[in-house]
Amino acid sequence: MSLNLSVLLQDTRQLAYEAGQLALSHFRRPATDLDLQWKADGSPVTAADAAVEAFLRQVLQARYPEHGILGEEEGLQTGRSDWLWILDPIDGTRSFARGIPIFGVQLALCFRREPVLGVIDLPALGEQIAAAEGLGCFWNGERCRVSDEDRLSHSLIHLHEQALARQQCPEIDGLLARAQLERNWGDCYSFVLAATGRAEAALDPRMQVWDSAPLPVLMREAGGVFLSWQGGSSIWDHSVACMNPAMARRLKPLFKAGSVL
Repeated sequence: MSLNLSVLLQDTRQLAYEAGQLALSHFRRPATDLDLQWKADGSPVTAADAAVEAFLRQVLQARYPEHGILGEEEGLQTGRSDWLWILDPIDGTRSFARGIPIFGVQLALCFRREPVLGVIDLPALGEQIAAAEGLGCFWNGERCRVSDEDRLSHSLIHLHEQALARQQCPEIDGLLARAQLERNWGDCYSFVLAATGRAEAALDPRMQVWDSAPLPVLMREAGGVFLSWQGGSSIWDHSVACMNPAMARRLKPLFKAGSVL
């Protein structure tokens, strides 16, 4: 790798902040302004999603013309290098469209399909988490780490897609029954909580690559664990488990090869 990740991390943090402010300028606007529509896969998209992705693409193409870009709304633009940006302009569009503030702008940079940098900006909450390989994980500019909690009875677990999760991994019910709290506060917010030590695990059995791309490097640099429900560690597996090490020891045996989508 020839890029300076330290400089790149600072530049990407600023870009994510600017994109978040653009998203925030559309937040809690009249429904007619949002232009809410439904895509073929049943997921929503708004004028804000389109505007934020267009902004991010314009900046990234100008700065890194050799890099590829994959975004939720506009798909893949192939590059002429091993570098690929993965964008989710608004992760949590359902929340965003209802005026709920737990949405975020997500950016990840991959080298040969593996994330080496990730940023999530939560503009309505005034939070940002960012990490790059070997440089640590930062929450609003300060180093952060996952929770040290190893007692299940004191743990908070976020479980997304609960019906599917229980169908694909029935054994998870026993673990959840012993946890202090089970919550689902939605999309990227749950994973930010796991990476900053405010939750012990955030689990989702069905994810698109733009949903999960920033998470491996964020979790690793925060001292945590990123797994797919197949037991691997790839963003391309379409499932995510972000955990502190103690929770990973309990959950990893449950994620058997071929057990999910």
